Amino acid sequence: MDKEQVFLEEKASKEWEEKWGFIKDFEKLCIEVAAKRGISEEEYKRMTKMKYRSTNNGSLSLGNAAATKEMGECDVKPSGPVPKTTSGFIGWRSSDFSNNLEKFPMYVSPRHTLYPPDLPPPLPVYSIMLV
Repeated sequence: MDKEQVFLEEKASKEWEEKWGFIKDFEKLCIEVAAKRGISEEEYKRMTKMKYRSTNNGSLSLGNAAATKEMGECDVKPSGPVPKTTSGFIGWRSSDFSNNLEKFPMYVSPRHTLYPPDLPPPLPVYSIMLV
């Protein structure tokens, strides 16, 4: 390694605590916020405890049961065999429509589809060649 790389790594390790040190005490911070909202520590831990839950196909999944009920579950069907060629391996499952994970159509922003009321639509541009 060159000196500059070593210097940058040492600098990053010294600055990590200042930038990301709050992650080490995140659970403690969450308990303090819960106490401010009137929730006891035991109640907070019970609410946020991750539980194994059984899915429709009989397998176990790790997740917050209350959150998954609100979000809903996506039924993913088993896919076919993995392609034998290396080039066909990337994206082989997502290319099949039956394995699509998107529930809704693409979002189209109205900001880019409508003109503001105070501005007229742009005028068409024509190219004219004089010979």
